[in-house]
Amino acid sequence: NDTYGHQFGDKVLAEISKITKSSLRKTDCVARYGGEELVIILPDTTTEQAKIPIERIREQIQNKNFMHNEEVIKISISCGIAEVDNETVHQEDLLSKTDKALYESKKTGKNKTTIYSWD
Repeated sequence: NDTYGHQFGDKVLAEISKITKSSLRKTDCVARYGGEELVIILPDTTTEQAKIPIERIREQIQNKNFMHNEEVIKISISCGIAEVDNETVHQEDLLSKTDKALYESKKTGKNKTTIYSWD
């Protein structure tokens, strides 16, 4: 948004939404969470199982050419995955774990997927 403007940012988010929805099952849920963050809920899925479609989405976005005034713009995303467990009491707990994994992806190089670790 800062570099190319909000209209381009909106187009990118719309395209990312399309890529995401086409890569998931009918039972999965996608929602915008904050400005440019998405939350994906994958019912009855372990973190290792979740990594497969999340990586597929990340790679499709990484390989897509977004056009802005005849210029090709490359976009990448960082992802965090967390799983509901016995210690996850509230949705805020799950979001917090997912955020920690997301920030680990950003901190360690971006354009990657990190699974939340209790270590």
